[in-house]
Amino acid sequence: IRLWHLSRVTPNDTVLFVDAYQRKPFAVAKISLIETKRFSEFSDDDRDATQVFENFEDFSKIMESFYGQLVTEETEFRIIHFRLIDDGQEEAIRKQQQAMTESDQEQEETSPQQKRKK
Repeated sequence: IRLWHLSRVTPNDTVLFVDAYQRKPFAVAKISLIETKRFSEFSDDDRDATQVFENFEDFSKIMESFYGQLVTEETEFRIIHFRLIDDGQEEAIRKQQQAMTESDQEQEETSPQQKRKK
């Protein structure tokens, strides 16, 4: 589930899933279907497919922490359906992990603290 205006994927796109905290790719998926719905229109299946939440208040807090904006029952979301794939993408994941690691190392080398120490 994503805020409708922040999601740029379309059906049949192949996407790389990246852990937001560790910045490491962990899966490849193919987008099968995208639905746009307000929270008030979510079905039980829509709710079950998301992170566990008891009610709208819990859901809105989670979404507001992700997106930094107010979420109401009338906020539109894109429900993105996908299937995990394994079509030789291991190499793409490995290369992406390597690129992210190198980027992190470069940022550490040029951080303000490091510059002051030099």
